[in-house]
Amino acid sequence: MKNLLVVSVSAPPKGGAESLQVDRYLSYLKHAFNISLLTTKPPRSGWAKLDPDLVSNLPDIKTYELNGFYNRYFRYFLRLFFKSGAAKLDYDFLFPRQWRRATKMLKDKPDVIYSRSLPFSSAVMARKLAAYYKVPWVMHLSDPWVGNPYLADSHRSTHVLNEALCIEQANMVSFTTRQALEYYTRRYPTHATKFFITPNVYKEEGKPERKSDLTSKLVFTHTGNFYSERNPDFFLQALEAIDEQHPGLLKNIQVNFVGNADEYSEERIRTCPLDQVVFYGPKSYAESVAMQNDSDVLVVIDKPVKKEEDTLFLPSKVLDYMVTGRYILAITDDTSCTSGLVSEGFGVACGYDDLNKLKNAIMQLIQAHHNGDYAYFKTQRPHPAYSAKVNSGELISKLNTLVCAE
Repeated sequence: MKNLLVVSVSAPPKGGAESLQVDRYLSYLKHAFNISLLTTKPPRSGWAKLDPDLVSNLPDIKTYELNGFYNRYFRYFLRLFFKSGAAKLDYDFLFPRQWRRATKMLKDKPDVIYSRSLPFSSAVMARKLAAYYKVPWVMHLSDPWVGNPYLADSHRSTHVLNEALCIEQANMVSFTTRQALEYYTRRYPTHATKFFITPNVYKEEGKPERKSDLTSKLVFTHTGNFYSERNPDFFLQALEAIDEQHPGLLKNIQVNFVGNADEYSEERIRTCPLDQVVFYGPKSYAESVAMQNDSDVLVVIDKPVKKEEDTLFLPSKVLDYMVTGRYILAITDDTSCTSGLVSEGFGVACGYDDLNKLKNAIMQLIQAHHNGDYAYFKTQRPHPAYSAKVNSGELISKLNTLVCAE
């Protein structure tokens, strides 16, 4: 088999949505290539700390771990660097600076390289290694790079430079959504022929049995992280308004928040006056899936759309939710990728411009649960277009095409 080098800071056994996606693709790629995974050592704490459920997922893949510099004291000074503008790429900017060390660690010379970002430092590392080894490289961008709403505008020039270099030098570039591909096609029309879609995926193996009844309480669960404008405030506003206008209506519901949260979001949840609202904090992947399976309604919350780049995101949790067969309540504007997918028979999407629509959606769910109307909660089977097996097969084909062309 040919040697494939996968470059991704976000990778198992670290926790997090991107690490799970890397895990799902690797579980199929390993049957077609001799894989080496270049990543960083998992931190002992924080949002990307080791997930015990992912430790043994990839025992037959050679993994090389560089120093991620996750020491909390170093990270404190790193934040100061970011404020001063000394490190403008992202918090993992030291990863690509270790590329020479990586070449000494790697035992198998790659025939082709595949990188996954976020963080974008993974792409920069892959660009350096592709140039060093003189081999083809496929770059995947899970989120938009330049214009990303979660990146500081003060660092824009650094991102513009690095994105352009990576787009130019990568042999192929993949994006998570059709909207992202079209966005980059407009921005880089001369490179459009090497663009394709590699979506977030679900894994067929281990899919839970689809639920055939309702819980005694109507259980809403949100799994995933809250940060910046992606927060629970609008959802909680709707619940609080319902409780004020219809006292007692919420007595038989439970609302679970599972995952990391920034200071604002955690405080907002903990100070919510509704006893039905519970903040569990981060759980392992298996624990999160178990809580999804024990729920009636799964909640996804996007940030409000303020510019085109905000519409390009499709949280991978939507695919995880689809597999469970649970009803999805999406708080997202109608131009988003999430809205388009959820509205195809998986639940309901409510925008930030209509609090009443969200309130009514919640009250209709409460009424259906009270009536024992299981059919109301029934959803479509997940789309094969988002299958890890199907999309890994297409990715393998493209990687082999590049190898054969050399």
